[in-house]
Amino acid sequence: MAQHSVAPSDFQAAATGEGAQSRVITAAAIDSTGNVFYLSYGWQGDTTTMYEASVVTATVETAVTAATNLAGEGYIITAVGNDYSNTDTVILVGTRVQDDSMPRPNYVVSWGSGQSGGVSFSGLEQGGYAPILLLQSFNGTQYSASLWGER
Repeated sequence: MAQHSVAPSDFQAAATGEGAQSRVITAAAIDSTGNVFYLSYGWQGDTTTMYEASVVTATVETAVTAATNLAGEGYIITAVGNDYSNTDTVILVGTRVQDDSMPRPNYVVSWGSGQSGGVSFSGLEQGGYAPILLLQSFNGTQYSASLWGER
């Protein structure tokens, strides 16, 4: 495990460098100083697998679309974080083995205020999807949420 802090403008380059060193970013957040703090891991016994990483900044409203787009390009979401000074900002880190652009399966369940009959998560669970993103929004009168999973 390694931990680092970089300027937001340097995060994509840092993620690319971690992948070139057989390391995967597993946690990220913009800290109180405005820098991106992140954790990365690599296997001591495997220093030859190269990874590609894509860093995307989204809002709560666009994060599901951003995650779905990354999955379509073959990325697995390995880190999700936010900017604690702006809770609407979501950071996504997608990682894939170098040159493996096979699309990854994903599943979305969304619900909102006044939804009748409740929400079924059975497709997520029965399909073997791991929950990755839980996004919630409240504009003062309406509540909405989405749960995004991958396998």
